[in-house]
Amino acid sequence: MDLLAETDLAAAERRLRQAAAKGRLLDLRVRQAVEDHPAQGPGWGPERQIRSQVIHQLLSGRGDLDESFDTPAAVRLRGAAIVGRRPGAT
Repeated sequence: MDLLAETDLAAAERRLRQAAAKGRLLDLRVRQAVEDHPAQGPGWGPERQIRSQVIHQLLSGRGDLDESFDTPAAVRLRGAAIVGRRPGAT
């Protein structure tokens, strides 16, 4: 598995990285109950998608995502679709 670098992150993933450094919640909801319902998640665009690999790296400390900011204090996320396969999953 190739590790992601800061330059590989999409805009929402960069926002998560910045929020995680301070332990803040990244809330990607649009404040419309129908649109924010988790059943709509598969239709959410890249502005509401976070790759599972990004979360894995933030939680495990693997890679160099900590170099641009600080070590994550907490990874807190709401209103996002987690996309991709978990690293190491078959």
